[in-house]
Amino acid sequence: MEIYDLFISLSTIIILSYVFDLFASRTKLPSVVLLLLLGMGIKFTLQLLGFDFGVYQTRIQILLPVLGTLGLIFIVLEGSLELEINSSKKAILLRSFASAMVLLFGSTAAIWALLYYGFHQDHYKALLNAVPLSVISSAIAIPSAAALRGYEKEFVIYESSFSDILGVMAFNFVLTNAVINLDSFLHLGYELLMIILVSIIATIVLGFLFERLQQHKKFVLMLAIMLLFYGVAKYFHLSALVLIFIFGLFAGNNEWFITKLFRQKFKMEVLQHEIHNFQAFIVEFAFVIRTFFFVIFGASLDLGGLFNTQKLLVALIIVASIYSLRFVYFKATRDDKDNMLWFVAPRGLITILLFYSIPDEYKLGVLDQDVLLMVILASVFILAIGSMYKGNKGNGAVAADDVLDH
Repeated sequence: MEIYDLFISLSTIIILSYVFDLFASRTKLPSVVLLLLLGMGIKFTLQLLGFDFGVYQTRIQILLPVLGTLGLIFIVLEGSLELEINSSKKAILLRSFASAMVLLFGSTAAIWALLYYGFHQDHYKALLNAVPLSVISSAIAIPSAAALRGYEKEFVIYESSFSDILGVMAFNFVLTNAVINLDSFLHLGYELLMIILVSIIATIVLGFLFERLQQHKKFVLMLAIMLLFYGVAKYFHLSALVLIFIFGLFAGNNEWFITKLFRQKFKMEVLQHEIHNFQAFIVEFAFVIRTFFFVIFGASLDLGGLFNTQKLLVALIIVASIYSLRFVYFKATRDDKDNMLWFVAPRGLITILLFYSIPDEYKLGVLDQDVLLMVILASVFILAIGSMYKGNKGNGAVAADDVLDH
């Protein structure tokens, strides 16, 4: 392939992704579906032209976790930058955190029970494989929240961000503790204490750099420093995603976090202006990473397994358990007053990333990539149907209000 062919291909994919976002905003169909279809279409076209796609399959399997990790970092950072913290947000913060935690553990328990009792899998392997399927994908949920109104939109942003972080922490906890006991939880508490301490230090350092650096290339430098902190935290087996989340909260709510002592050290107008520009930079970067991740993932798929009856049954049971628990939870807590939240539970980037992180010796034959794809597609389909229904219903309400006003 010539270099100009590569430029044409990459730029075309990005342009199409922008078009998909515009299309998604009008139809409420999540753009990730179109990106997956684009990846599948590229693979099918290349195969028709006689291109041996299998040669690059190994490289794709290496590239996907890298893109997925970057995408997860930027998406959590993007979401946390948008979160507004003040006394009036206390209720929604607690409710969304409770929802993320209860539904994560509840879904994990339900899927574990299916694998352990229904398919007689090893209890530890069943637990480790259940966690990735229980995490809401903020990469899909947050962009799709545009179809919702104020409270529901904020709830989805908070809940999906919390679900990502709690899901990664739960997965790492299970992965590193084949035997779960009191010592395991004490070690987890120590890790959380350390990552919070590192997060505070990193946040202060990055905050000072934000205001004082004058070079035009400082956002790239900031990004490199942030990834450095993330890598160091991961090296010491700490929950590095918490670091990204805390920094995003600080940056997006700098007036709330900066005390009188630090306020004297910062030029607040300059800091807020730079953070606004940084947020725009992160949104663009996250868009590009997310685009190529889902296109490449779509191209890596083998759709033959989708026609396997047993795999389809497993996927449908998993999806049914996820949404049944979600529906019952919101009915019990009455958090979803307009019935607009229970269908927002897509699986996506974080599920794929954690699934690929499972060591080969712990993977289950009954829960392979085909089942994973079915669960993701089913959850995105439910999200699309719910968004279109609620979006049309909301548009109707707006139109009625307009008529009354006139």
